[in-house]
Amino acid sequence: MEKAGWRYEKDTHFYNLDVVYYALSQEAWQPDDSFYSLRLRSP
Repeated sequence: MEKAGWRYEKDTHFYNLDVVYYALSQEAWQPDDSFYSLRLRSP
């Protein structure tokens, strides 16, 4: 994920599953003409 520009956030659990959070900065985002959706995360 890091090679693709994603930054590690944290390890956590979700319904007894181990999950890993990654984030991509707005500056690193390079959209093309594919469909995508942006969500604003509250601080």
